[in-house]
Amino acid sequence: MVKEPETSVSVAGGVTCHDLSKELLMSDVITGGWSNFGNPVTPEASQVFKTAMTLIGVTYTPVAFATQVVAGTNYCFLCTTTGTDHPSTQGAAKVYVFQPLPGQGSARVSHIDRVIP
Repeated sequence: MVKEPETSVSVAGGVTCHDLSKELLMSDVITGGWSNFGNPVTPEASQVFKTAMTLIGVTYTPVAFATQVVAGTNYCFLCTTTGTDHPSTQGAAKVYVFQPLPGQGSARVSHIDRVIP
């Protein structure tokens, strides 16, 4: 059963994160696989996101997230994006963050994929 997100946030071109996240949802979680995308973003996931995000030029606002347990935890945040120099530049992105096991460092961004509606 596919779980639909509970909220809808508009991004570029009138497309919503609800629309964009439909293709990202998983129906069955397997060991080592990604969880379903959930929203709202939990306080724990939000803290991991804030720790990892040290980028400038674009503001990323997470609206949903999924996790994958490895030797640590991979997070995939579905975010709305707004240019800090050009606020009218809006879009969406998937931000991947790795949170190592305790005592092995802090959360860091592994990569960012632009979501094209």
